[in-house]
Amino acid sequence: MFSILLPVNQHGDLIVACNAVCAFEVVRQMPEDTHILSTKDRPNQLPQVASSSNCRGRTRATTHQQHVALGFAPGHHGEVLQGAFKDQFGRLHRGLVTMPHPHLQAVAWAAETAAPHFSVDPPGKLKVLAAIRRLSVLNPERIRPCTVRLKSNIVDGFGMGASTADVLAALRAVAKLFGLRLNASQYFRIAVEAENASDGTMFSPRTPLVAHREGHVLEMFPRKLPELGLISFNSDPNAPVFTTRIKPARYSPSEIEHFGYLRLLLAKAIAEARLELIGQVASQSAKMNQAHLPQPRFEDVLLLSRSAVGLQVAHSGRMIGILLPPDLPDTDRKVVSVMGGLREIGVVPTFFPRMN
Repeated sequence: MFSILLPVNQHGDLIVACNAVCAFEVVRQMPEDTHILSTKDRPNQLPQVASSSNCRGRTRATTHQQHVALGFAPGHHGEVLQGAFKDQFGRLHRGLVTMPHPHLQAVAWAAETAAPHFSVDPPGKLKVLAAIRRLSVLNPERIRPCTVRLKSNIVDGFGMGASTADVLAALRAVAKLFGLRLNASQYFRIAVEAENASDGTMFSPRTPLVAHREGHVLEMFPRKLPELGLISFNSDPNAPVFTTRIKPARYSPSEIEHFGYLRLLLAKAIAEARLELIGQVASQSAKMNQAHLPQPRFEDVLLLSRSAVGLQVAHSGRMIGILLPPDLPDTDRKVVSVMGGLREIGVVPTFFPRMN
């Protein structure tokens, strides 16, 4: 593990001599065990930074201010597969496999505070506060009162893992601040306790089938999902879905049996990196989810996806993705056809040539 010292201003923002996007990319590409220490200063005591204006140069900062630890976590684009699955003893568990979205991130800054309690900014992040308190209960000799500031580019309520990203980024920041080394399973259990249900994004780049309401892994697939392109859109921007307010789906015996088949098919697709099988699994899971959380214009979208690899949905949200081979140009016939078709049915699509 290595450490990097970065300065932050009174708002908790990184101060570097290049633009914010560049600085964020530097942080995003660091190894997970990178220990980032930065400084959080009062407005009249900002540190002086000497650095190159080129993002490829080295950033150096000399300061004696308070240390701040930084944590970050990815969002996702819904699920490739979600349903109910049997464990090795034949017991049923609700489970899911998420679709990674590397363009979505939450970032957290954690610093010790003189106050006798934990605090989070924005203050409405109650799940984050619950997760930090749980981490403190599990590590009473290590965790001291601290404050956490969060920023994210993930919109809440549409099935992109906003809540889990906030929780995971905050937990990673606090753990780094106090020198704790937690593995993905430990983060997952705490996240589930704080959120009631969580995604498996903390296991990235591995691909797990997780029991998202119980906090354990049902199956760890041998490889990550193969590279994919994606055309993304929000099927109903005016109707966000909040998982705490909806009842979990009740699956029929025939649905449960089919989920078992899709699980085996997904394992084969990942092991052999076969895009067409990924598309089959995701499309069938999306179709089955229509009985539990219908998406507007789904049949139209399904028809458009026939020229692509397949489609996937946020099973508890509103995002839909049409899957494509990776690295297609935006002038490709399939891309142009699908993007045009989606606009004709009244949605605003975004094309991502590569998703993972």
